[in-house]
Amino acid sequence: MAVAPKPSLTASLTGEQKNAATFVTNLFKEYGLSTLAPKIIQYIREGYSADTVAVLLQETPEFKERFKANETRRKAGMSVLTPAEYISTERSYRQLMQEAGLPVGFYDTQEDFTKFLEMDVSPTEVKQRIDAAKTWYNTLSPETKRTYLDWYEGGVQKFTEADIIASALDVDRATSVVQQRFNAARIAAATGVSRGLAEQAGTVAGENVSDVLQAAALESKTVEHLSSIYGGDVTAEDVVREAFLGDTGAGQRRKRLASQERAAFSEGSGLASGSLARDKGQV
Repeated sequence: MAVAPKPSLTASLTGEQKNAATFVTNLFKEYGLSTLAPKIIQYIREGYSADTVAVLLQETPEFKERFKANETRRKAGMSVLTPAEYISTERSYRQLMQEAGLPVGFYDTQEDFTKFLEMDVSPTEVKQRIDAAKTWYNTLSPETKRTYLDWYEGGVQKFTEADIIASALDVDRATSVVQQRFNAARIAAATGVSRGLAEQAGTVAGENVSDVLQAAALESKTVEHLSSIYGGDVTAEDVVREAFLGDTGAGQRRKRLASQERAAFSEGSGLASGSLARDKGQV
């Protein structure tokens, strides 16, 4: 005996009710909540309008779980996003990950995006974090890489572009903290200064660290060489303090050392000239 087909959920609805049920069901399917279809039909049968049903469904556990970042936002005094705003923001996050060339499954799930939404991290800020991480990774030296790994990643050996982007996307770290860590590792690797000073300098260095750092790295080598010759106490740390923190005392010490070098050079030149004159007089 043939089994009779199971009647559809909307079989007992009138034409207008079917239209309302179809509209709300499709809407919630876009939200990823197609499991609410039976409840939608139930509300429509009870005589609720499509708009009312959409409001009632927002009180269901399924809806609250799907848009759970909103509860955290509400408690924190932030605006609650509409479903359309919420989903649009998630799509922006996902598009940014794809454009960055990140592998599938890497920061592209609903759970990943929930944390961004809870912390009110905008797509613009996510893009800034990704761009900073990619730029930094593509220009880092082996020394910088090692310093960053030792200081901030527990000395792990693995270090791909995806790893550094993951570090930058950690919502528990503000964008400014991510940039400061990148800067600190670069400063320490280039000049050999202590972690504490490198992090201080990294905080004020901002994104345009390269030019200042290049000059500071060259000057660090110079002052350490001159200090070894003249017994001075000027170090790379003085150079970094002057260059990034505006330390005038460090600058004065560096200038005094440079003056010693100029004086010694002038003395040497004078002796050489006098010797040459005497030699000429004896000819």
